[in-house]
Parts: sequence; structure tokens; C-alpha cells
Amino acid sequence: MKQPGVVMLMRQFYPRTGGYQNQALRLACALVKRNIAICVVTQRHGTLSPYEVYQQIPIHRVFAFSTGYLASGSYLVSSFFWMVRNRHAFHIIHANRSSSGLVAGLVGFVLRKRVLYKLTRGDEIEAKGFRTTWLGRLKVACLKRTVGKFVAITEEIEKSLKQIGIPTKQLAKIANGITLEDFSQSYDKEQVKAEIGWSGETTLVTFVGRLVPAKGVDWLFEVWQHVARQHRQARLLIVGDGPERTALEAKVQELGIKDTVAFVGRQTDVFKFLAASDVFVLPSRQEGTSNALLEAMSQSLPVVVADDLLGGNRGVVNDQQDGYVIKFGDSEAFVETLCKLLENAGLRQEMGRRARKKIEEQFSIESVADRYCELYYELLGIQAQER
Repeated sequence: MKQPGVVMLMRQFYPRTGGYQNQALRLACALVKRNIAICVVTQRHGTLSPYEVYQQIPIHRVFAFSTGYLASGSYLVSSFFWMVRNRHAFHIIHANRSSSGLVAGLVGFVLRKRVLYKLTRGDEIEAKGFRTTWLGRLKVACLKRTVGKFVAITEEIEKSLKQIGIPTKQLAKIANGITLEDFSQSYDKEQVKAEIGWSGETTLVTFVGRLVPAKGVDWLFEVWQHVARQHRQARLLIVGDGPERTALEAKVQELGIKDTVAFVGRQTDVFKFLAASDVFVLPSRQEGTSNALLEAMSQSLPVVVADDLLGGNRGVVNDQQDGYVIKFGDSEAFVETLCKLLENAGLRQEMGRRARKKIEEQFSIESVADRYCELYYELLGIQAQER
């Protein structure tokens, strides 16, 4: 077999963007370069074409209702029938998230296809009730019988999979990956700051992510009011949007820090703002493996993250080595760490250098793609000398 065929199964994909969608796109592009015949089966949204090729990746968009349980159910039924019709075109089903994992397992069982199921959320096991409900336990039993490999993106997810009875031989830990292009020289920092409305002398601390309670931006603002008083030239940039934005803008007003905080909404070019930044912050209550964090570290930014409930941040950052990990809620330590970085350009540069080195060695999309290729061949029982 010269070219294994892989169907990547996920409800949302390009041009829908988000953490796991962007990660899947990066991986698919890297797999194409490795002679893997990969295609994506996803849900059709709005007026999007049922089929297109993007960056050499065939994208098949199957029918589904727009909202609610009907959307999930109809997508799974449609994708099931697509795979049955096209069963001779692929050898492996690579499923993202639990609902896709279940239908992939069913198709794999019926059609004798190999199945890989990647858990893309740190709280996926809890959110789906895999260990707390009878339905969840039934799903686990089905997955154990039909999935060849479970991929955990963090150590915490790997531990949770073991706790619900997934055998070690069916587990693989593969972190999310990131491209290593350096964008720091691609933008004029002073011009980017001027576009936001700030002078070139400001020291910029940046958050990137969805504005939801899990990201801890409300806590960040409580901390920032103390930082801003001590560092008059410091500014806080919030890149992203979400349901909490209105409440967070009101909180900024309430805390009296409006002049030092800017919301720029969701951006297609995040690297532009990272290039103008001096420090990156991610104060998450819970986190899987944050693409924004990996991107910031890849751009040689020093990072300050919270030790979140799911362990995603500490799975990336080694405290005081390639960044700082703060216990969630320890505002005093958060303020102290941010002030230390704002006061010391040399420390920022050294931490940023270590962060970049960490990404190069452990989180490059190239090494991640190589690991998935190994898993694919392992699932197919193909030895290295046969490839």
C-alpha cells in the first residue's frame, strides 16, 4: 500500500475556524506532504459548496440540519452513508470528538475499517458523561470495541482515558502542533500599536481566545487594575470574541481600566498582534492544549498561564523555565509575575527564547504529523520496511 487513505471526520472544518478546526487543518496539510491521501467529511453550513479542494485537501460537506439535536443526528447519519458509499476510497477513519468517534466506530465495525479517535477537549470525558451516566458508560464500551487508537493531547486526558478503562495499548499521547514560521519581522510593531490607538512606547500584554468563562479573562482584569497602576506605559490587548464580551467590557469600565485595555474582536491574522506584543497571558480556568498559547510561544513571547483544572497549560509550560504557571486565583503572584516581566526586557527575551525552543523541540506540526503517520501504519499493520 503506497498511499493510505484517511477520512478525517469532524462537524466543523474550514472555513469554520476555532481551536480544533485550525489544528485539524494544519495536520491535514502536513499529512498531504507525507503522501497520505486525506479528505475531510464535515457538516454543510449555509451556502457552502458540498465539495471543494482547499490546500490540496478534498472537503466533503454532507447535509445536516442547522441547530439542535437534529443537527448532530443528521450529520452523523449523512456522514455514515457517505462513508458507506465511498468505502473503497479509504482505509482509516480519523474521528475528532466523541460523536464523530461513535459513528466512526460503527462504520469501522461494519466496513472493517481502522479507526482513530482524537479527543480534542480537555473536559470531553466529563462533558459526555463517560464515567457518570449509564449512556456514557455504554458509549465507552462501544468505543473500546470499535476504536483502534485513542489519541490524548494532554497527560490529564490520557489519565482520564485509563480511568474509564481504555487499555494502554490503545492509547497514544500526541500534543497539538504548530507551524514554526517566525512572523516577528513581518510587521511594524509601532504601526500595529498605532492602529489600536496606542503609542509605540507602550509595553503590550496580549490575550488571545474566546471570551467565555473558562478563559478567566474576568480574573485577568482584576489583576490588571493593579498592574496598570504600577506600569503607566503597559497596555492589555484582548484578541477574540464571544458571549462574555459585553460583560467583560462593562467590567473594564467598572474597574476604571478602560484607557489601558483594548478589545479588537476576532482576527484572521493573530500573528500581527503577537508580533507587536511583549508578553502573552492565558488565565484559563480550564484548558486543553491552547493553539493560541503554542502560537505565542512559537513567536518567542514570554508567557504567563494559569494552572487550570484540566492541566492543559502546565502540559505545555514548565514554570520558570519556558514561561510562568500561576495557581488559578493567586492574584498576588499573577501581579508580581507580570510586573517582573514588564520591568525586565532581558528576562522577556530569555523566556521568549526558551519558549520558542520548546515549541521547536516538542510541538512542531511536522513532528506531530510524523507521529500520526506512524499510528496510521500501525493501525494497518504495515511495517516501516514495507512503506
